[in-house]
Amino acid sequence: MKKLSIITVLCLLSSFSYGQLPWVKVTDADFVGKTFKLNKPYRTDLYITSLVYNINKKPGEEDRYVMPLKNGRGTDYSLIFDKVFKCTGAAAYDSSRLAYYIQLYNKDIGTFYAFYVLSTYYPPDFYDLTCIEDEAAVNDIINNGTKAMRSSIDSLGKLNIGKRVWIKNKELGTYNDANKTYGELGNTDLRFTSATITRVSFSGTTFNPCRIFAKVANGTTVFFDTDFNTSANYQEYMTHTVNGKTVFEKRNRITDGFFLKDPVLTYHLTPSLIKTIKKGDVYIGMNKNIVLLIEGEPEKINRSTNAYTVHEQWVYSNHTKYYYFDNGKLTNIQD
Repeated sequence: MKKLSIITVLCLLSSFSYGQLPWVKVTDADFVGKTFKLNKPYRTDLYITSLVYNINKKPGEEDRYVMPLKNGRGTDYSLIFDKVFKCTGAAAYDSSRLAYYIQLYNKDIGTFYAFYVLSTYYPPDFYDLTCIEDEAAVNDIINNGTKAMRSSIDSLGKLNIGKRVWIKNKELGTYNDANKTYGELGNTDLRFTSATITRVSFSGTTFNPCRIFAKVANGTTVFFDTDFNTSANYQEYMTHTVNGKTVFEKRNRITDGFFLKDPVLTYHLTPSLIKTIKKGDVYIGMNKNIVLLIEGEPEKINRSTNAYTVHEQWVYSNHTKYYYFDNGKLTNIQD
């Protein structure tokens, strides 16, 4: 959450009739009963203008803000850091219900009044209040996803935990169960290896929120992030950082990471062909199913047919590559 600027807060505070505040429980904001702490500013000469303690002041009396104690006109804010205040009342500033005045109480300090603005920005600025419960809720979403996400992830886990799969995607990463650490992406040697799905958790992102863990026979655990939303656009891309490196990521299905049937039997793969696929060698005359195993699904397929031939152009925009097929055989490569 983020508050308004110091100047804006000053204007709002000065234009509001403090004696007329309808102190009621604001159910949609649910402030009352929550606990707040004031973040320490990195500049000691700043007024904490979102926090005052004489909101029911007498006519003509100046606002008394929390500030460095210079001339007796305030409360030294060094006295209130690390103090926890309980919200005892709240009042909406206007009909938008995005800004509120809240009453804060601490038995050692007394009652203060804060101007609090709801916003999509996070974390708070240096002069803001932090709601301890809201911060905990945000951290829970960051670490575990929303309730809806967790429900979908749990359902996906119930359907897939214990299933046998085969590693398909060359971008799968490894996970050390003992140390709880992640390895680099791109473990090509494990492709086509049989594995068993052991658990499904939140990945930490909303793009591919499901993290699927699977263990191979030698004890290695791999992970792959997918989306559970079947209506999602699976040609959509984003970039993110893994181990300090920028990774170009596509929205995934579970079948983008794992074969659900033995690929050796499905694609009639010989040991030499498996070696070729793992190396990433693409050559003229190759069957399009083998190209698919090497390069993955194209972003677009342009197809035309005549009496004798089916022509296909596979477009890989992120690689700026084009593959041309006649009746399923690779005839040309353009990059």
